[in-house]
Amino acid sequence: MDIIEMEFQDRLPFGFSLLCKVENELVGKAHVSIEGNDGVLSDIIVIERTHYNYSFFSSKKTIVSHRNKGYGTLLLKSVIAHCKRIGLNKLTGKIVGETNRLEQWYFKNGFSVVNGQIIKVLS
Repeated sequence: MDIIEMEFQDRLPFGFSLLCKVENELVGKAHVSIEGNDGVLSDIIVIERTHYNYSFFSSKKTIVSHRNKGYGTLLLKSVIAHCKRIGLNKLTGKIVGETNRLEQWYFKNGFSVVNGQIIKVLS
């Protein structure tokens, strides 16, 4: 069984970061800045790393991905819960990257999605 640790790094009143570690390895992170009574999700990232193993005769590329294992959803739900806990009214952000896929993911997690912007009322 994986040991999942969520580590908050509060920098209130300016914002906070959340690190998700599995068995002491960083698998994802999220950053929220605070503007008034609202949170702005600046990024949420699940890590994918490329490792190169070199030997005298060859090199081998290995991709280690933590994506599509539920860590992003766990991060997002933890961010939402922390925003509620510290009394924020709304969580907003901008979708960057795989737009169609992320729009569906945010919508599935209770956000309104309009023109690449995400909004979730918390209060």
